[in-house]
Amino acid sequence: MCFSKMAIGSLFLSLFVFFGVSMTFAQQRPWYLYTDLSSEYNDNIYWSKHNEEDDIINRVLIGGGIKFLREHKGLEVDYNTGFEFFSKNSEENSNTNTLRLDGFISPVENLTLSLKDRFIHSKEMGEIDVYGVKRKRQNYWRNEFSPSLDFLFGKNRSIHTAYVFNKTRFSRDSSQNSTEHRFETKLDYEINVKHSIELGYTFTYGELKSTWGFLHGHTFSETYFYSISPHTKVYVSNTNSFDQYTKAKDNKTYNFVAGMKHEFSKRLSCNLNSGIYFYKLEDRRTTKSFSGMFSLKYLYE
Repeated sequence: MCFSKMAIGSLFLSLFVFFGVSMTFAQQRPWYLYTDLSSEYNDNIYWSKHNEEDDIINRVLIGGGIKFLREHKGLEVDYNTGFEFFSKNSEENSNTNTLRLDGFISPVENLTLSLKDRFIHSKEMGEIDVYGVKRKRQNYWRNEFSPSLDFLFGKNRSIHTAYVFNKTRFSRDSSQNSTEHRFETKLDYEINVKHSIELGYTFTYGELKSTWGFLHGHTFSETYFYSISPHTKVYVSNTNSFDQYTKAKDNKTYNFVAGMKHEFSKRLSCNLNSGIYFYKLEDRRTTKSFSGMFSLKYLYE
């Protein structure tokens, strides 16, 4: 309850600052709406060796926002709500609400400084299992605050660095609460018009209120893109995570994905991919799951 009050207070403060500063921008306030429809088949939705359940998960995301843009700086407010519908395990259906506040400024050419704040209310499974340690599914609040820096050093070539402060509080069981510090870096590099790569590394330091102790996590990601045409790309991606706990068993995860992205128009795009996920808990056998997903996104400005 205390965290809810803090989150609401922080929310109103952020809204006041963002809307107050926005009054200095031009009168034109372009707005946009978007929707994202996706279906996923997963043969092991709980990522567990002892409780394997396959299911088709249908997701609907509806959102909108408004941008306040001026030369070399801007502000953006975005809200979306998402629904998960499990075909067989309907008790896992969930709703996620996200409010995002973004601000950026470019003091010099090719350099952008950004400040983001996200408020999330949900019980979506992927967020709860973010540490690789099974948590009870229950409603939670999350506040994610992140300053970042982006540097462009060529056409479609950039370096992104960010610090993310993440505070998560659960509605019923405070032992699931956590505070997280993440340091992220990512390189986007276009080799030529056909080939490009994306390399990323994230270090996570988690302060877990439960008996798991402290978390030191390392995540490495590599993605290769090949452009079939100006509107169609195929890609292969590999993400490896290594989580070490001071009072709990360590774990490793490996995620391999292949897919295709296509833009039908500036407003309509789709993403088709499939992949395999491996989860290795210390001193136990590896658990794996396969998933395939199709997503269709429409943006109206």
